[in-house]
Amino acid sequence: MHAAPVTSSTVVVAVDVGKRSVALSVTDAGRHRVLGPVEFEMTRSALASVVGQVRGVLPDAGRVGTVKVERPQRSEDERR
Repeated sequence: MHAAPVTSSTVVVAVDVGKRSVALSVTDAGRHRVLGPVEFEMTRSALASVVGQVRGVLPDAGRVGTVKVERPQRSEDERR
């Protein structure tokens, strides 16, 4: 897996997706929480609202540079 460099403007958006809802939080490069956790239903309007909240806490109007997706390691029991 390729690791993106961490800079002072790096933010991490952690997302946990369930069957009908999503929870997310945003942290800065110093690992300080700047938003969340926020839980919302998986609807277009709810997602648009949360994206607006995320953009509101990001510097430079939320310019996106590198996106990295990580999946948590599943245990042997979960793989079955």
